[in-house]
Amino acid sequence: MTSLLWCRNPQGERNPHMQSPLAQQPDCDFGNLRIKPSACEVTWPSGTESLEPQVMRVLLILIGRAGDVVSRDSLIEQAWDGRAISEDAINRVITRLRHVARRSQGFSLTTVRKIGYRLNAVETNILGVAENVPTNRLTTRRRFWMVGAMVLALIMMTGTAYVFYRESSAKTYLVAIQTFESENPASRPSAATLSAHIHHTLSRMRGIRLTKDAPSADFVLSGALEATPEQPDVQLVLMQPATQRQVWSARFAAATFNEPSTQERAVAAAAQYFAVMLGDDSLARTTSLQAPDPVVKSLITSARRTLSQAHEARHNRDWERFAAAMSSVDRQATEALVRDLNSSGALMLKYEVEALPLFPRDGENIEMYEARQRRAESFLTRAVAADPDNPDVLAAAGRDLMMRQKWDESERLLLRAVAIDPNSQDGNLWYAYLLGLMNRCGEGLRYARIAAGLAPDDVWRQLAVPRLLHCSGKHDKAAELYSDLLRRDRGNAFVLRELYLMRLGQRRADSLRELHRLSFDELWNRSPPQDVAMLLDRIAKAADALDGRPKAYLLSLDNDLAETESPTTERAGYGKSQGDQLFALAVEYAHAGNSDRAVTLLRRAVDQGSLYLPWALPSGHTPMPSAVTKSKAYQALWKSSPELTTLVARRRKASGWLPI
Repeated sequence: MTSLLWCRNPQGERNPHMQSPLAQQPDCDFGNLRIKPSACEVTWPSGTESLEPQVMRVLLILIGRAGDVVSRDSLIEQAWDGRAISEDAINRVITRLRHVARRSQGFSLTTVRKIGYRLNAVETNILGVAENVPTNRLTTRRRFWMVGAMVLALIMMTGTAYVFYRESSAKTYLVAIQTFESENPASRPSAATLSAHIHHTLSRMRGIRLTKDAPSADFVLSGALEATPEQPDVQLVLMQPATQRQVWSARFAAATFNEPSTQERAVAAAAQYFAVMLGDDSLARTTSLQAPDPVVKSLITSARRTLSQAHEARHNRDWERFAAAMSSVDRQATEALVRDLNSSGALMLKYEVEALPLFPRDGENIEMYEARQRRAESFLTRAVAADPDNPDVLAAAGRDLMMRQKWDESERLLLRAVAIDPNSQDGNLWYAYLLGLMNRCGEGLRYARIAAGLAPDDVWRQLAVPRLLHCSGKHDKAAELYSDLLRRDRGNAFVLRELYLMRLGQRRADSLRELHRLSFDELWNRSPPQDVAMLLDRIAKAADALDGRPKAYLLSLDNDLAETESPTTERAGYGKSQGDQLFALAVEYAHAGNSDRAVTLLRRAVDQGSLYLPWALPSGHTPMPSAVTKSKAYQALWKSSPELTTLVARRRKASGWLPI
């Protein structure tokens, strides 16, 4: 009877691999278990279990100190990077590990009251030697430990060699920045300041090394600034000296609203162009950045926790709590910026404060809404210029490009974000959504699970997993996870609506009625709040429509459409979310049998930039009814722009489906 502990650090100290992302950690053995961190999977002779990334992290920490008591504080410090989390978050992870322990019989997990947890291996007769047969047990164990140590050393050496190879082989571009010109003597100091600002920003990017020797550089960036206080004008030109070819140029003139400034836009544009060009291919380590002010760091950490609470309130339509939380985030971010004007973390918080929600707030008219969106753009632009390799900044910029249907540029920025920090919550989340949009759903599911594992208490981030499961065609598993999220947060109308639309797309009247029963009877004891009650009424009518009685459902849709389009209705008539509302209505009308209205609304939604439900797009796993997809208007829609034509071609290629 013996146990191989290849996962364990022999000194019982913190597992040295825990500093590395799961994707970079080697497989290892523990008793009869095979632990595969990169796949978030545990296998044993008779079974396999897939784990959420956060559960895998905790398992590795406990295995690394098998036999010892690991305190809850220690788990939080190592598995959650010391972030403030709820007791429920830890309890859910421990419950999940106990389930694995029962199934695999490979370890036991004991709670030491008021202290922490102890994991012990279950001894297994892995040699197949009968217990009553004499054998040199000490020698056998020593041999296995020696073999295990040698394998572990080889794995660590291989990992170190890979990291060294990755960094040493990553391509680095030599970039020369020429002092910017200006014909106006009064503008020359501003031109020199702008070139210095760009120099400072690009010097912080992985994959770029600045040089003064322009002829030997891979790229030369030059510029000109002509300005008066009222009319600044900046032009940038990027050349390849070897070929004398101009590879990029941009011009920035004064905007009606000078937010962000012309100079800020020029700096951010140069940084973003290089980030897209570099992607994840050039990630050699850059010069260490100055350590952040501890007060600023503390303010940003606290504000991020509050931002998660604001997301929860928004999905529960608790606008009073949402406003209070966002006001707190704004105060902390402003305080951080007072101490550090170029804190990218604080700038991103201000961006979130201004950008959300994507429709008008209470008492906000269209001019006020658009001014708020411009302020959000300004903060994102400043963040790009301040720290172009910040994964959160890259993720936000990549998301913005995705919304503008710039597919290649978006993917390269999002890939760069997760390559720089594989534990980037936003990087993984938005890359998962982009891959889902491209119909690469199985690939996107991996990133969705990472994003969810990094924020187990954030229902908004948990949504990515059932979305990508549904996109992959795993409808029942997706429904199970949606239902779990509803049980955790029964007032989240956003989750309820997504599950409803998924079941509607499958044309499952029985599943819609079961969803109504779960929410109305089980979760709300037949007394739901008004928002939930209205949606549940819609779900019941949708089930009747699928059974051939669409009249009440169509009337409900007509009323909702009239309310959405009414210029006097609060949060209606404009805003980025209106396209998503129209897209959802198009799906509902399609399954209610009104194909013409469905296509009309779908075109309006797509014209506003909405591709809200990827599974309902061409080549999706739950497409629109054939009466819609076979119409000439529907087919013409997806050929109405080069971006949409490219999207449909990529979705078709990813799925192997025939053309629409």
